[in-house]
Amino acid sequence: MYFVEQNNQALSEGLSLSEGQIKNIKDISAYWIIDNGRDGMPDYVDLNNSHDVYDTLNVRMPDRLNVRVKINSPQELK
Repeated sequence: MYFVEQNNQALSEGLSLSEGQIKNIKDISAYWIIDNGRDGMPDYVDLNNSHDVYDTLNVRMPDRLNVRVKINSPQELK
């Protein structure tokens, strides 16, 4: 939420990075990990946000999330 609001100070505190490093971030996105067949094993990342939430066989894993961060200069972040 902080990234969407362009609240660099809050994002800096939340990620423990300097505001200069925060300006290097182009995008932050989070995606659900889907478990096909409810076997407890992750099967794929829902990159298109197309998973049917009413599907009772293939479910979003409540304890796992995939986070993608796009940055301008990779060498700037550890």
